[in-house]
Amino acid sequence: MSPRPTLALYRAPFAGDRSRAGITVGSAVGKAVVRNRVRRRIAAALHELLSARPPERLLVVAKPPAAEADFRRLRSDLQLALEAGSPSR
Repeated sequence: MSPRPTLALYRAPFAGDRSRAGITVGSAVGKAVVRNRVRRRIAAALHELLSARPPERLLVVAKPPAAEADFRRLRSDLQLALEAGSPSR
């Protein structure tokens, strides 16, 4: 099992003055209500975690187990992914 089964994080070089992030939650995660809940939770976690980091460009892709994860689990998985030096899959 992957250490971060709820999401994948991809990074790209960035020379801006603030971080930019995209969040993708595909239909495999669930119906619209579930996808929107996951997207809001990830966005809130990103807001908390990116404020103390240097600017970077990120893409967060939610995986199907994210539908069952609570905010703390998503935040923890996202924090682990951000601390890792290379993209997670």
